[in-house]
Amino acid sequence: MSLILNKVNFFPVEVYSLTIEKHTCDEIVKIVEDEKNNWNKDLLNVKAKTSGWNGLRFPIIKEISNFSCKEILPKIYSTGEWKCEEAWINYYQEGDYTHVHNHASKTYSAVLIAKTKCNALVFENIANIYSLGNYKKIHHNEKINEQNGLFIFFPSWLFHSVEKCTDERITVAFNFYNEDY
Repeated sequence: MSLILNKVNFFPVEVYSLTIEKHTCDEIVKIVEDEKNNWNKDLLNVKAKTSGWNGLRFPIIKEISNFSCKEILPKIYSTGEWKCEEAWINYYQEGDYTHVHNHASKTYSAVLIAKTKCNALVFENIANIYSLGNYKKIHHNEKINEQNGLFIFFPSWLFHSVEKCTDERITVAFNFYNEDY
């Protein structure tokens, strides 16, 4: 996997991204094609079929999490050891979505867009969540221009959602922990 890490600031919060190779995304899509009929829509916030919390059982997901812990996350925060606590694959169909939520008990989270034809991922401005600042003003959220292979890293406390999908969408979500962070 190559590593060209991009950084943008939202609200201001540093969010990082890179692009994963097509063959890696294709391998994830193949997992979904083979297993989606055995999956449920049973995660709290995700209203789409998922692999469940144990996505690290898939070798390609484990490989991506190891790469993230050894190569990507130390470039974001270099102190301490990074560990992937959990990962899961999401399979969205038309009309599926995810409620606004965060992963506040973790350190960093990531989402890999393996397949998409829609722009559904939104990072929510915390001012809207907590009614901060001018209550008459709606603060700008950040809607992501999704593309296959886009791998986004963000602080786990950052609220995000997935708007209703207009087409098939496959993602992998990761939660990372670093006790020194």
